[in-house]
Amino acid sequence: MILRIFRRRYDALRLVTHAAGALGLLAASSALAQESAVEIEADSRVAAALVYPRGATIERIARFVAPAGRHEIVIADLPVALDKDSIRVAGTASLAGADQTDAFEILGVSHKIKKPRVAPLSEPERQALLDEIEELQWDLRSAEDEISEARDRLSYMSEFRSASVGGRPPYPFPAQRRKKAPTQPNVDRPLRGPGGGRAGASLFEYSTQWPEAWSLISSESAAARGALRKAEREKKRLSKAIASKRDQLERVGPPPPARGVLTVSIRATAPVSAGALKVSYLTSKARWTPLYDLKLSSDGVDKPGLEGALTLIRRASVVQNTGEDWDN
Repeated sequence: MILRIFRRRYDALRLVTHAAGALGLLAASSALAQESAVEIEADSRVAAALVYPRGATIERIARFVAPAGRHEIVIADLPVALDKDSIRVAGTASLAGADQTDAFEILGVSHKIKKPRVAPLSEPERQALLDEIEELQWDLRSAEDEISEARDRLSYMSEFRSASVGGRPPYPFPAQRRKKAPTQPNVDRPLRGPGGGRAGASLFEYSTQWPEAWSLISSESAAARGALRKAEREKKRLSKAIASKRDQLERVGPPPPARGVLTVSIRATAPVSAGALKVSYLTSKARWTPLYDLKLSSDGVDKPGLEGALTLIRRASVVQNTGEDWDN
């Protein structure tokens, strides 16, 4: 960045710029064609600053690439503290390796202030969000427990169901083996379970209670599947709610600063591979003040034929509060 100090007063230059710049922009804006334009975002940087005792002229360079046709170059990183009536725009482009000023035509310029839409959160609002997130996390753990329990129930029912063949009990049905009346002595003999252990029920009890048990297994399986679907939907809802609350927490802190947005309408006669817009404007948020240092050397003053030496050192103090980065 080039920093220059100038002694001309800011107010006089501002009046001249108002008369020439505003009339030029209005004349260009009235000649805009009624054709559709494609927006192209372009970042800009401060290239030079001419500082006066009151105010400064800032020059920015915004580079872009555009095909042939009508376009709107949007420069959205301008400071708010500028004189919008002093905005001047000029452009150049590179075609086939050569710089040409007639590669595109500037049709008009518009300027607006873009303010942040989302207000920051206060500390009480932030704490309330943290409490809501904690409650949602506990509900999420409960939903995960319900999912685990429903899956365990389905696994148990599936294992018990797989022990049967064709919907029959896992043991031979008693009526298929006995030919005598159910009053024979071995009817009350205890059954053996799937692992060879005692099942705890007699053949007669097994034959009469199995249809009810099979119906119970089917209904329990259906209930477990329904509970699983419900718990999974609840988990998905809670996860989205937690993510939304966490996004709101990002608004904590100072609000983002408002920025100036400059839209430059152009018409390119050919594809622009390396276009550049030079934007200049006046701002009252910068100044410089002179500083002087006087150094008197008195060595040898008390000796005949020697005189003291007075050295004047001139400096300048530059202060800017434009919201721009002048470090480069």
